[in-house]
Amino acid sequence: PVLAPSMSAVEQRRLATLLSRWPSEVHQSPLWESDVRASVASDQCSVAEINKRRADKMVPGGDLEPTEEDVDIPILLVQQPGFRPPPFSRTARHVVMPPHGFAAGWDVVLPAKWGMAFWLALTYRGARAAGLRERRTQRLELGAAMDPEDLIDSAAGQAEVAALAASAAELHQRRPPGKRANFAGLGVACPHAPDWLALRAAWAEPSAGAQPALPRLHLGAVVEAAAVTP
Repeated sequence: PVLAPSMSAVEQRRLATLLSRWPSEVHQSPLWESDVRASVASDQCSVAEINKRRADKMVPGGDLEPTEEDVDIPILLVQQPGFRPPPFSRTARHVVMPPHGFAAGWDVVLPAKWGMAFWLALTYRGARAAGLRERRTQRLELGAAMDPEDLIDSAAGQAEVAALAASAAELHQRRPPGKRANFAGLGVACPHAPDWLALRAAWAEPSAGAQPALPRLHLGAVVEAAAVTP
């Protein structure tokens, strides 16, 4: 396999050994079977039944013992390694980068109708909830693209950017005139979404003997453009 150049020789040997011993059946899971997913969804215990079983315990507050009526829930765990710093370079010495392993964690893939049950269980055991805003901030700090709005060459990315721009424009219009930012007076041509066509045109046709003039993009658009720049 092609290994990352930033990995040490010891890490490369460990990864090569792990891949050579990877089980051949690791991709197999009952979660892929539609009959299993339907059975698991239909046999789910209600919250009232679970609370009744808790009330019937001799010692309240303890863990519930599984019974024969309880179903086995197939799940998939996908490990995300997080940030790996690039190889050392002179230009990157003064760049503030996230620490090694930043945003590392696990993706949990569940059958239908089991999301809320696992969400509550994880929250009660110390997990913290985060939304799309926190996810965008995390991806920005990683220097990675946010799917799909940063994938501007795809139809899904263009549709998502258009929806976000329409929502931002509607929010802007709902503000009182005295509380709105005067984008026209500030010379901001595209306040709610980056105008990639204008940016490409400015770079494709520079004036003779001068640097290409950049359109005055909104700060959020500039940050997002920097995040998806390879």
